[in-house]
Amino acid sequence: MYEYVDRDPSIREVTLLSERDTGHYYEAHITESRFLAGLVDHGAHPTAMTAEDGEGRLTVELPQSGEVRAFTQIVVDTYEGAELLSRTYRDRPVWTLAEFEANYRAPLTERQNEVLETAYFSGFFEWPRETSGLELASMLGVSQPTVSWHVRTGERKLLLLLYDDA
Repeated sequence: MYEYVDRDPSIREVTLLSERDTGHYYEAHITESRFLAGLVDHGAHPTAMTAEDGEGRLTVELPQSGEVRAFTQIVVDTYEGAELLSRTYRDRPVWTLAEFEANYRAPLTERQNEVLETAYFSGFFEWPRETSGLELASMLGVSQPTVSWHVRTGERKLLLLLYDDA
């Protein structure tokens, strides 16, 4: 992974958040003009990415309104040798990204979202914890009480959406 990062100037920083049986979870800061940002701009949600021996595989989810053919063409035009390996339809509740954000992310401040996301992917919510509150605070460059406050406030806001009848 780090060899690829060293060759790609669009990736500014990569941090290993956790190692699990299902794979490694990284946080990467990329420039907006690059490939992954372009995927997201076209409605794709990257769900898995692997790179090994000069080859890579990317799995994305597109909304029902997404145009698979147009999306595939963007990828093929961007990367020589790229091809669509499979296409699967899934029956899921239809939510656009905007609807998802309006329902779940909108109540959170940017910092609360950052803390919750980092906590989740670093294993803070696992039992036993893979990352302590102090380690999480160190990753985020804040104090442990600040992390606790953001986690508790973010959890409360998300639980309000789930349980509040109003």
